[in-house]
Parts: sequence; C-alpha cells; structure tokens
Amino acid sequence: MKTNIIPMNHNLLALRVQESRLLTDSEKTYWVQHLPRMNPEQITKLETILSQGESLQWTSAIPNYQAINTLIPQSA
Repeated sequence: MKTNIIPMNHNLLALRVQESRLLTDSEKTYWVQHLPRMNPEQITKLETILSQGESLQWTSAIPNYQAINTLIPQSA
C-alpha cells in the first residue's frame, strides 16, 4: 500500500516526533536518534504513524498512552 506522503526533512520530522502524544519519551529518543539512518520507506512509515496520531481527536476520554503501557505485561 503506497501513501501520498512526501518525505520531509529530518529536522521537521524530529520535531513532529518530539510533539507526538502517542510516543513515550524513550520512543521519541529512539526515533530521533535513528532518523539519519532510516531509508525512505521507513521514513514514510514513520510519517504515516505520526499523521495518524495527529488526526486523532484527543479528549479526556482518551487515556494516557504511558498509563496504558504500564498495564501491559512486559516479557522477562
């Protein structure tokens, strides 16, 4: 499935990562550090994920992602 998202420069994408409500602080750090090594397909996938997160209608009814993450059992 191809998207019509045009790859943007890494600085703008890094800013979008930092402003994302869907990502934890560690996820934000991971993505920003790996941006320079990502190929165009990976960048497009990240842009799609960020766009989907930005299009969510954030309300008080949407629980905090980090709080949900603490409820998911972590493998040993």
